[in-house]
Amino acid sequence: MPEAIALPSSSYRLVVIGGGASGLVAAAGAALFGVSVCLIEQREELGGDCLYRGCVPSKTLLHIAREVHAARRASMFGFPGPQGAADWSTVQAHIQATIARIAPHDDPARFRELGVTVTLGAPARLLGGGVVAAGAQRLKAEKILIATGARPAIPAIEGLQPGEYLTSDTLWTGLTNLP
Repeated sequence: MPEAIALPSSSYRLVVIGGGASGLVAAAGAALFGVSVCLIEQREELGGDCLYRGCVPSKTLLHIAREVHAARRASMFGFPGPQGAADWSTVQAHIQATIARIAPHDDPARFRELGVTVTLGAPARLLGGGVVAAGAQRLKAEKILIATGARPAIPAIEGLQPGEYLTSDTLWTGLTNLP
């Protein structure tokens, strides 16, 4: 027997599915133009891969590497540069501090202040006819933007065993030593 579909409880001109960088920019931009917007994120936090697993941690690591490289080249100018290996736990702490400094920009309260309805912790499902389910809610949408990001794909490589590789989902939490 087909699932009974409850009538929409709210109506929006735009429903954005995904609270990562693209979804946040789209929701904020639309709200600033007076569009009624609902943003749905299945996780309990906004920011997505860019903030927690992609852009921010990787670019922070690149910044650290550039700083160390410049410091090591300082000996060319008569300044002794740093020697030895990096302290990976300190590097990770700096990455986490950078994420924590940026995270408030992705705070749901900020988007609510812009007029965006934010729904966290419920995966979205398209029900057809411009209706989106988010948990028990049913939302009517004139337009729907799917901005759910990406997930790492592990290629089928003969002999590659689980745990022998890192992905953007495991690198920042699963790496205990500098590779």
